[in-house]
Amino acid sequence: MNKKNTEQKEFEEWHKMKSKGKKKYIWYSGVLKGGLSVAIPTSFIVQAMDGDINLYSFSNQNFIRRLIINIVVFSISWCIYSIFLWRKYEKKYRYR
Repeated sequence: MNKKNTEQKEFEEWHKMKSKGKKKYIWYSGVLKGGLSVAIPTSFIVQAMDGDINLYSFSNQNFIRRLIINIVVFSISWCIYSIFLWRKYEKKYRYR
């Protein structure tokens, strides 16, 4: 794919997402796509690195606390990142 086709595809994806609204974009990109998709695997990986892997270790208080903290921290971080991306694309495609 050449650069022009890539830019056109990016613009079409942005236009589709923009039509749904900023809040939906931030929730989808920030919380679901970014925050949860990083927080959940990270929690499991850290639990595994602690050397405590069995069926019951994922229901203990430390794991649950770590999972909740990771979800909150990563979701907030990705929401902030999504806001910056929204502004970037707004500026980039303002006149198209």
